[in-house]
Amino acid sequence: SEKPVEIRNKAQHHSHQRARAIVWNVKTSMKKLNLVCKLVRKAHVDAALLQLSLQPRKPARFVRKLIHEAKFNAAVQGMDPERLLVDEVRIGRASYLKRLEIKARGKTGVRRKPYC
Repeated sequence: SEKPVEIRNKAQHHSHQRARAIVWNVKTSMKKLNLVCKLVRKAHVDAALLQLSLQPRKPARFVRKLIHEAKFNAAVQGMDPERLLVDEVRIGRASYLKRLEIKARGKTGVRRKPYC
C-alpha cells in the first residue's frame, strides 16, 4: 500500500462557489490599505460593510465599494447574499506616480506617490 504523493505548491480545489471583484490603482499606500483590510478578512459581508461604513479612513471607501461589487457579482451568479463571507483580500504594490522634488542649491529629486 503506497501513500499518495502530496503536492504542496498547488492550491487546493474548493468545492464552494466564489464571487470576486478586482480594483486596480487605488491612490493610497499599502500600509494604510492593509490596516483597513485586516478588519474585514474572514467576516460576513454585511458585518464587513457595516464596519467599513463606520471607518473614517479614506481607504475604507475603496474596500467598501469593492465588497459591494463582489456582493452584486455573487447575486448575479445565483448565490445567497445573506450567507456570503469575505474569504480573502489581497493587496499588492502597483506603480508609483513620479513627481519632481526641488531641493536646495539647485538640486532635484524624485518624489514617489504610491498606488496600491
